Amino acid sequence: MAPRLPLPTSPTLPVASLLPREHTPFTLVYASHARWPLPPDAPTPTAHRQPRRLRVCVLESSWNPPTLSHVSLAQHCVDADAHLLALTLGNPDKGRIDQPAVRVEMIRQVALDLATRLGGAASGNAALRNVAVAVTEAPTFTEKSKILRGELDALVKAQSGCEDDEVRLTFPVGWDTLIRIFAPKYYQPPGPDLSSSMTSLLETSDSSLVCARRGDVSKEDEADFLASDEVKKWVDKGKVALFDLPEEARQVSSTRVRQAVKEERWDDVKRDVPFDAVVNIIQREGLYR
Repeated sequence: MAPRLPLPTSPTLPVASLLPREHTPFTLVYASHARWPLPPDAPTPTAHRQPRRLRVCVLESSWNPPTLSHVSLAQHCVDADAHLLALTLGNPDKGRIDQPAVRVEMIRQVALDLATRLGGAASGNAALRNVAVAVTEAPTFTEKSKILRGELDALVKAQSGCEDDEVRLTFPVGWDTLIRIFAPKYYQPPGPDLSSSMTSLLETSDSSLVCARRGDVSKEDEADFLASDEVKKWVDKGKVALFDLPEEARQVSSTRVRQAVKEERWDDVKRDVPFDAVVNIIQREGLYR
């Protein structure tokens, strides 16, 4: 089911009150305006008759904490109509996030920052004014894409009043995540195999993956991965692509930030975490000590 209208647009509601009390595939916890994922200036439902296909950039991460690299990933989706910042509560490698409220509070602050500081016309990416935050329960990107397509399709139809409206998803990811997406070990019986899962993700759901290069991965290793049997056909179809992060963001990682917090190098933390409100949360909650 799509999120109930009206959407949660208040930036001050306690995050804990917005999170699901039991395992739920999708919960929207913040939207920058009441008609997300439609653009803020979209025609009213009675005026909208032509079908529209919205491209939603879904930035899924552990956000532990949010960093400059997250901003750079979001800004790369220049063709997006809207952004969704997502936190998966259950991860096959890292386990379940038992107390996600602080994590989600940090993500909401990132959404507020993107909408106010980076979402103006001067940024060249007005979609950053059109941003939401959600938590999901999905073990793989295939399941995540299927869930999000269903939820967001239903939501955009309700918002626009047009049954033919629909969304398409772009997932900006890091190199390690791209490797995991194509790792056969996550697609074992009785579930679908890797090839079937990628067909579902990249063809049936018509999602796409854009991956930020890592500076410590050799060109040979990158080329070998992209030329592998399961990956190459999607690269050739334009469903998997690589890009370079801005130089100042390439070495930034949540791991580096956590170490800087532990060592109380706050100038370094503020350099890598360009959100004053997020730094304040880290300090207030005594995170990463």
